[in-house]
Parts: sequence; C-alpha cells; structure tokens
Amino acid sequence: MNRSVFRRFFAFAAALPTAVALLSGCGGEEEFATNNSATNSATGTAAVPTDNAAPGEGGAGATAQLVSREEPATQPGKYGGGLPEAAIAGPKSFNLWVSSETSTSNAVGPLFEGLITLNAYTLQYEGRLAEMPKISGDGKVYTFTLKPNLKWSDGRPLTADDVIFTLDMIYDPKGVGIIREVMMVEV
Repeated sequence: MNRSVFRRFFAFAAALPTAVALLSGCGGEEEFATNNSATNSATGTAAVPTDNAAPGEGGAGATAQLVSREEPATQPGKYGGGLPEAAIAGPKSFNLWVSSETSTSNAVGPLFEGLITLNAYTLQYEGRLAEMPKISGDGKVYTFTLKPNLKWSDGRPLTADDVIFTLDMIYDPKGVGIIREVMMVEV
C-alpha cells in the first residue's frame, strides 16, 4: 500500500469522529430556537412552518401558524450555593465600569443591574431600575425615572445622584475601562 494513501486514510479516520460530534450538535427543536421561524419582535409571535398544508398548497411546510414567544415563569432563587465560572485568571477589580478584560466583567457583571434591559425572549426593552425612558422629539434626550423604593444592599436608597456618579465615572476621559467607548454616541 502506498505510504501517502495510508496517511490520508488515517487522517480521515482521525477527523471523522470530530466531524460527527460537531454535526450532531446542529439542529434540534429547542424552545425559542425553532428552525425556519420568523419572529415579530413587536408582538412576540413567530411564524412557524407546519406540515399540515392543504391539498394544492405546495406540500409540507406551506402553511404557518403563529406561536407566542412568552418568557417562561421565573423560579425563586435559593440563598447560598455557587456560580461556577471558567476563567484564565481571577478578576482584577470589582468595579465593572473600569474592567477591560473578561475575568472581571464575567465575575462581577451579574452583580449589577441596568436602568433598562433587553428581554432575551421577547427582544423588547423593559424597565429594570428605571421606567422606560421618555425620548425627546429629536431623539437626543432620554429622560429616565427611577422606580420607587430602590435600595442598596446596605438599605440606603438608590438616588439619581448615584446614577449620575456612575455615568460621570464611565464618561471620564481619564477612565481606564473600555465601556466608555461602547457608550459614546456621535450626534
């Protein structure tokens, strides 16, 4: 047997299990990841092809039904436990806004809450610490109103001054974090 044919055979034999493993992870019927669905983010519905096409409509998948994409009910958390995180290094800071590497942002990011957030299921923005902003007619001014009775972990009230302090720190030109670059918008 020719030596190059022998090498090709073993290269193929070694690559085959890897290819099978990668391809076996493709596809599936995961909830909120249905294949061939078109989601309308305004209504939270999706057109999903079905196999019940009427005669003369082109066969399987010719009709579609709307499926609601509502967020599943949340479960109450439990005190204690752990949150495993794979990282090359430990966090360099516990201040998310000055972090410039994932070891810090991944470790302390879950400790912070935003004024608003994007719902991963409905793809709609929702108020978190604040109500949804009022936007000026020219789109340049966003006015946020904090929700009532917000408190820090020590019981002190969260105020607009706390938000302004955070934004001043983020937008400080002498700041060391990369979040400033992400938050800058040219108008």
